[in-house]
Amino acid sequence: MQSFEQVLGGADLEAGLRLGHFGGVGSLWGYGRVYYQGDALGGALRLDHRVANSLRLGLGVQSDGIFGTQVAFSIGTGFGGGSQRSGKLNRDAGQSSGQSSGQSSGQSSGQSSGQSSGQSPLWARAAEDLTRNSSVVVRSEVRGMPSETVIATDPDTGQAYTFRHVTPNATNPNQGNGAVSSPFTTLGAGTTDANNTALRNVSSSEVVYVQAGDSRTNNLEPFTIPAGVQVYGDIGTTTTLPTQFGLVTLPSMGTGARPLVAAAGVNGITLAGGNNSVSGFEIAGAANGVNLVNGMGDVVIRNNLITNATNRAISLTQNSGQAKVTIANNIVDTATNDGMRFELTGTADLTLAISENQISNILRSDGDGIDLEANDMSQVTVSVTNNQIDRAGNSAIELETCGNTTAMSCHAIFAGTVSGNTVSRSGGDGILFFHNSDQAGQLTISHNRVQQSGVTQTGITRNPVSPLPVMGNGGFGIVVATFADGDLALAIENNTVIDSQDEKIAVVNNLVTNTASALTPAAPTVNAVIQGNDAAGAGVGAIAGNDVSLLAVLQRPQHRQTHHQCV
Repeated sequence: MQSFEQVLGGADLEAGLRLGHFGGVGSLWGYGRVYYQGDALGGALRLDHRVANSLRLGLGVQSDGIFGTQVAFSIGTGFGGGSQRSGKLNRDAGQSSGQSSGQSSGQSSGQSSGQSSGQSPLWARAAEDLTRNSSVVVRSEVRGMPSETVIATDPDTGQAYTFRHVTPNATNPNQGNGAVSSPFTTLGAGTTDANNTALRNVSSSEVVYVQAGDSRTNNLEPFTIPAGVQVYGDIGTTTTLPTQFGLVTLPSMGTGARPLVAAAGVNGITLAGGNNSVSGFEIAGAANGVNLVNGMGDVVIRNNLITNATNRAISLTQNSGQAKVTIANNIVDTATNDGMRFELTGTADLTLAISENQISNILRSDGDGIDLEANDMSQVTVSVTNNQIDRAGNSAIELETCGNTTAMSCHAIFAGTVSGNTVSRSGGDGILFFHNSDQAGQLTISHNRVQQSGVTQTGITRNPVSPLPVMGNGGFGIVVATFADGDLALAIENNTVIDSQDEKIAVVNNLVTNTASALTPAAPTVNAVIQGNDAAGAGVGAIAGNDVSLLAVLQRPQHRQTHHQCV
């Protein structure tokens, strides 16, 4: 909103005449005026009752397009000497100069003119002093967009959002009503709680803010987030909320301390139903730190710290329905099996964004930093961007279609982007993609930094007898392998690969090994564009063989693009 002021100039013309003379009570004059002010034309009428020489009463009305219609009442009086101009006019009318000069100094010019029997009312009007308007007319205006209060609603349900607040307090449990002034003192385990807890009282389209409270010493118990509910821990960062007008940024609640969930070998936080989210918690010692089963709609897992997971830090399984899942800005410090595992079966349809996460110390030799498997008739569109993964037991990033079924029964559809990640000290491969579906797939691997792959030689390796790789005892930097007859569009661009146990970058087409699940004849086509990659340090630079498509650029090319099609 802004305020403006504008000085208004203009012009006006007024005419009047005496309407009557009432002897001792003076005379009544009437006036009409037209004026132009600013950008508006106006008109005015007024009555002037001259009661005596020193007293005048006025009543007027005026109207224009700027100030509207106004009514004014005035009282005026005067003090001091008579008008020299009225004396001049009297002399011009035949009065003697002596008569004029002999007038009392307290007489008004109106009285002087009135004493001349031959003087007309117009001359009397002309004899008056000019009236100077000492006011400056200013138009003030406040401009801005009109505003109104609108209730924020959940675009998925159309219901208004409600906010509930929780400050854990083990010495005074099961209290409060969720208001800022009276927060719940217990978060609870879910809607089946018998006590007065936040999650027992919550319903769809509600947002729960959880302060750290005393959870660092009296840990929160594992809990389940119902469908349509967002639960935010207090980590001092802003959070966005989808509304009918798009994303709205919610204010931070302040302290920056994560509430602590101690799970002791069971799932820490479970997301049920879909269209829900969790952010800002620390989860310690859980089987799966955050567990999502058949989530539908939009699901967000963001800004959590997950330590010492006995199975996986984040686990997702889905066998049907559509979901859009965002996994961002989480920290995973030590997990036994995988940092993050996503398994699709049946007719699941998943759009998955994994970005800005930090994953370290995956303990099992076959454990991956990020592991995704699409099986059966599922389909997935995945982006893995700007993550940091260190010390995965096997692959830092492993993507796979049809890893647990035969090609004849598997029709999984895969489209993915792996970009901007930094992976280091993987026990096996840095970035691995197995395409074992009879459906066409697409993958772009770009701008990643892969260093020290195969440090414990748990990935696939080169067969010393033939050029084909075999499972185990090695580690590729970046490797893509096809098994079944699904075609693949592939781009490997602008990556840096340093110090690998085996090959830096390789694409293996129509691979059949004893451990591969595809046992049917396969004739896939791989269209691959490889350009701008850097490779340095230890490891084999290339793989060779008649049925192997080597698409490796060991030094950054100058103005050259390599395009391969192999069948």
